[in-house]
Amino acid sequence: MPRRKVVTHIKPFIGRREMRRLVPEQMPYADHLVILALKIFMEQGIHPTRGELWSRALELAEEYGEKLNIAEGLLKRLITEHKLKYWTRKFVETGIIAIVETGRPQRLSLTKLGEWISDAPTCEEFTRRYEFAAFNVCRQCCSDRDLLYGLKIVLLAPNMSTAFVSRRGILNATAICPICNYANFVNIHYIPSLEAFTVFYNKAIKELKKYFKHVHAQPVKL
Repeated sequence: MPRRKVVTHIKPFIGRREMRRLVPEQMPYADHLVILALKIFMEQGIHPTRGELWSRALELAEEYGEKLNIAEGLLKRLITEHKLKYWTRKFVETGIIAIVETGRPQRLSLTKLGEWISDAPTCEEFTRRYEFAAFNVCRQCCSDRDLLYGLKIVLLAPNMSTAFVSRRGILNATAICPICNYANFVNIHYIPSLEAFTVFYNKAIKELKKYFKHVHAQPVKL
């Protein structure tokens, strides 16, 4: 087995863009590891505590690091417990992770929205699905219970006349809820063109119907 590389003089904080220049694209970021670790627990019928979830995510990071031959020092800066805590909190806020036992310690579960995200086949697709969920799901029309049990989901309708893709491949657009008129600004990475976004959005509608009883959304066109 090849020896792990040694990297020195690494900056204390490494962002997502710089990470993608330093490590193979197959290496999940901290947000992805949280979801992957929780998916493993769910497949075993276990609702983990936050501490159990973070420990498993760190173990996964080590496993990926060894498999992809990522320097140990670099890996420790890429995946920290602080980042795992941050993303767990963000996922609870956005309805991707649910608190299913409110005592101490609390226990966690993927919602149906989280299950769709966890089934992403690549790291890039994971990011697309997470950012789609964060920006395009109307939380005013979807309760935590709706998202946890797959009762319904309401998607904001993007205004394609305002949509554009930046040089970095980030989709930007305004979007509005067809039910309550809540408006939001959408940012989704790894979208090379407006045509690619319409394909992704319409495909997401079809896929979400496998996880939710009711999907309130209309396909988009250029």
